[in-house]
Amino acid sequence: MRRSRERGKIAPDEWSNFLRGSNTDYSNERFEEDWLDSGIWQKILGLEECSYGFKDLPKSFTNPEHTPLWKALLLSENPTAEKLPQEYEETLTAFQRVMLLKVLREEKLMAVIVKYVNDVLGTKFTVSPPYNLGDCFGDSTNVTPLIFVLSPGADPMIYLQGLARDKDMDTRLKTLSLGQGQGKEASRLIEEGRRAGDWVCLQNCHLAASWMPDLEKIQEHTVSTVSYTHLTLPTNREV
Repeated sequence: MRRSRERGKIAPDEWSNFLRGSNTDYSNERFEEDWLDSGIWQKILGLEECSYGFKDLPKSFTNPEHTPLWKALLLSENPTAEKLPQEYEETLTAFQRVMLLKVLREEKLMAVIVKYVNDVLGTKFTVSPPYNLGDCFGDSTNVTPLIFVLSPGADPMIYLQGLARDKDMDTRLKTLSLGQGQGKEASRLIEEGRRAGDWVCLQNCHLAASWMPDLEKIQEHTVSTVSYTHLTLPTNREV
């Protein structure tokens, strides 16, 4: 959004309203019907105040021709796909649409922001590239380990085992789940891997946080000219 602000596509008043809401106190204003929360109605009044793009927006919510569209947007599982009344559908900027949807469906703001970034900057900023462990392996060396930072439920082991088979290393892949008292065993596996040319995979590193400085020292003291392959994969399941 900073790029859009620098290019003048987001007005200062719009940005201020998006971050802080209206400077005017509308807390005494109430919507006359029960299908729209008064708190949302007060924010709608603030939108009209901050930008000409929202001119007559409150009137639109009381217009019988427009209310079916607003009600549909308020109930939709995918509000970013819903149509607005024609005058707003055709004239609101991409960011003004974000502002409106934040007011009406704040719980869907993440999806709204993703669509905004996709529309303004392109899918390369919102769609992750296909994961390819082989490419990652090409960037590693015997002194540059691969580090997996995982989300809950993610498990790269099937990819690692597949890569080991492709590289004829499946019988030389050594794995260890870290935890209390496993630091010495991990050091032993790494040392044996250094001598034999094995791959070493260390799992659940978040369970051995106190041993991580020791692992760092092991890597720092590894001599890059030694002829062996050493793959270390610290994993963190809490990130």
